[in-house]
Amino acid sequence: MNKFEFPPQEGSHKKETELDKIPRSDEEVEEALELESEETQPIEEIRDMQSGPEDTEAVKSAEMPESVEPAETEAAEAAFEQEFSPEEQQEMIDEIDAGTEAYAKAEQERAEQAAEAEEKASPLEMAKRFFAEHREEFDKIAEELNELINKNLIPEAQELASKFLSDVRQKSEKYFGDKADEWFQEYDDLMAKAGQEKSQNRKRRLISLAIEGVDFIPVIGPVKMIAESTKGSTFNGKELKSWSRALHATSGVAFLALDLTGLGALGKSVKAGKLMTRTAALMRKVGLPRQMYKPAYKIGRFVLNNPTAARAADKALRFQIGARSKRARKWKDQVSDEVEDIFVNETQSRTAA
Repeated sequence: MNKFEFPPQEGSHKKETELDKIPRSDEEVEEALELESEETQPIEEIRDMQSGPEDTEAVKSAEMPESVEPAETEAAEAAFEQEFSPEEQQEMIDEIDAGTEAYAKAEQERAEQAAEAEEKASPLEMAKRFFAEHREEFDKIAEELNELINKNLIPEAQELASKFLSDVRQKSEKYFGDKADEWFQEYDDLMAKAGQEKSQNRKRRLISLAIEGVDFIPVIGPVKMIAESTKGSTFNGKELKSWSRALHATSGVAFLALDLTGLGALGKSVKAGKLMTRTAALMRKVGLPRQMYKPAYKIGRFVLNNPTAARAADKALRFQIGARSKRARKWKDQVSDEVEDIFVNETQSRTAA
């Protein structure tokens, strides 16, 4: 059986292998990733997952997504809570938060050194600088919003979130130029409609949709998702706990890694577990902190080994990929030369080894 297929249901006589076990320690994660990497080529596999200009179905799927049924979420949550203790769940969230913070600091130092040397920044370098300079802002606003949400002040939280994201939208032009206008177009349209709406319920709904839609903007969306997961609620007031929190955090860190390497445009048929484990291998290969890829790999392996969680994660992922598709593909095209360098370095590294 291919290790990326779902295992048989309980009661079968499938022999357990090392790749069926969910690693817990740093050493186990490294050994498992090394074992998989002996048989696979992470960057080339991710390249195979990418969508092309003809992949219009991914965009359509964002308009009419296959929703995750409440029963599916509950079943996935039960399986997740059975596999990971509350302490382990919190540890994974904390690791992602600490890993992205460490990465942001490293990129900030690199940007300062490049500025001193008067080096011209490439599109990917500018994306990394945005992440480095604004990650902490997202973290702080997430904490403020969470306090409002805990007090059930949802309208006030949405108003604060919309003001913050409008500010982010303006700042992003410095890093992404005209791309920022394209990426935020739907957000701008929804906020404009909200401003004209007389019904307060309708107004809040439009603001909520606009805030949620930012998740699908390259670089900016993943940073927002990680900050939300760290604090336990989304910017528009939805509580994140247990399985939902882990999936949101893992999707955020996976898409962040793909965006910051220019590999973020994916086809709708990608499976969640494979994306998580292969993106973890990518993060390890390009030198991102272990704290970022370790939780992604562990959760990915959980999804691969649990059909119930896989169904829920795959549906959620199809919606995310579809919503991101057009934006991410244009971003990938813009940084294609830099992405080719990544592929060349990967090939040379593998050959030398």
